[in-house]
Amino acid sequence: MRPSLERGDVWLLYDDASLVGTVTVETEGDADFWSANELAQRAGYVSKLAVRRARAGEELGKLLLGWAGDHAYRFGCDWLRLDAWKNNEALHTYYAERGWTFLRTVDVPNRHSGTLFQQATMPLDRISRQLLSEVPNIPTIDSLVRVPPEPVDPAGNWRPGHTHECQQFQVSYEWLSGPRPLLIVPGYRYEIRHDGREWKVYSGQPGTAWREVGELGETSMTLNPKLRYVFTHDDGEPCAVRLAAVDPHGPLSPISLTSPPFPEVN
Repeated sequence: MRPSLERGDVWLLYDDASLVGTVTVETEGDADFWSANELAQRAGYVSKLAVRRARAGEELGKLLLGWAGDHAYRFGCDWLRLDAWKNNEALHTYYAERGWTFLRTVDVPNRHSGTLFQQATMPLDRISRQLLSEVPNIPTIDSLVRVPPEPVDPAGNWRPGHTHECQQFQVSYEWLSGPRPLLIVPGYRYEIRHDGREWKVYSGQPGTAWREVGELGETSMTLNPKLRYVFTHDDGEPCAVRLAAVDPHGPLSPISLTSPPFPEVN
């Protein structure tokens, strides 16, 4: 437990000053249960979910699991996973009824756990999001909101109700001429990462693979090539764009976006 606390993987749920629940979200899965291919994927692993007995029946466990999926999503993870005790069928039903997919049961000697579940990471719904105030929170960045003049495309194509332009990041898109501000469409997330030669821009929706969409040009922010930068849309009132600087080998906790000195990353 102590290593998880020191890494910042343990999160506590308070109702005013009263501690009512906890969940641990890590980036390293248990090699006894998860295959090498699964461990190589970008995933968050949930454990030690607990809710105060006096608050049972209020679906605080569901809220914590939903938040864990949202949290992992905003840090660029594609999957949220957990392992449950093999003989706890009631717990298996609990997860299945809340949208988790049963994968398999792994029988490891002297291990009670081994029933594996996962689900695609995704943003928390607006109602649940309004119930929570996260500390520390993923920072927001300045963006310009654009609303299309016509809510429906004349050709019948899907059109978002609005988009955000992040002027501090200029991108050369594959399908457009010249650099443009980084475009954020609600329902998508975006990532800037260095491939060893240059900065690339990727996008994707929940449950889909990342797709390269362009190259980063000028930016007013000093970027660390050892980090990934994940942009997500915060569907609140008002809405906003959040930017998480992610250490691919570190915990799912916010890293400062300020200029050098950079945080130490192995």
